[in-house]
Amino acid sequence: MVFPAMAALLLVGAGLAKVLRPTPAVTAMQAIGLPSSTFIVRIGAALEVLLGCWSIVIGSVWALMLVVLSYLAFALFLAVARRSPNVASCGCFGESGSPPSIRQIVVDFLVAAGCGVALLVESPPLRTLLHRSFFLGMVFSVITLLGAWFSVLVLDPPLGTE
Repeated sequence: MVFPAMAALLLVGAGLAKVLRPTPAVTAMQAIGLPSSTFIVRIGAALEVLLGCWSIVIGSVWALMLVVLSYLAFALFLAVARRSPNVASCGCFGESGSPPSIRQIVVDFLVAAGCGVALLVESPPLRTLLHRSFFLGMVFSVITLLGAWFSVLVLDPPLGTE
């Protein structure tokens, strides 16, 4: 249950960061030969935010499938970008992005796998949990926020801590 909400929350945060500061993502995409511009990255990032919101608020099977596909695409992008000497930052979190790493690829695959398992076991979305028990829904929300925060620290550690 935590993986889908955490994954969606990360999509919202990373997407907002790229909407506000798209340059590192533009540079990374161009370095590996993908067509890119500030406009393209901002549109993609806005779609990332919308997908995250859709997954959190509505929590449909379709949204969760798109979340799984998004994380698999991010892992593929990172694997390709990691091989390029021209990519200084993945641009995942706007200007604070770190160089593509195995750690990021593994986390993206784990999040995709966790969301895939949630699809298979038909994990209820946050809104369902809140309707069943407001208290448990709030506890779940706090755990999700902490999990997303921890994931950001793993994916993009503060400078000088790697």
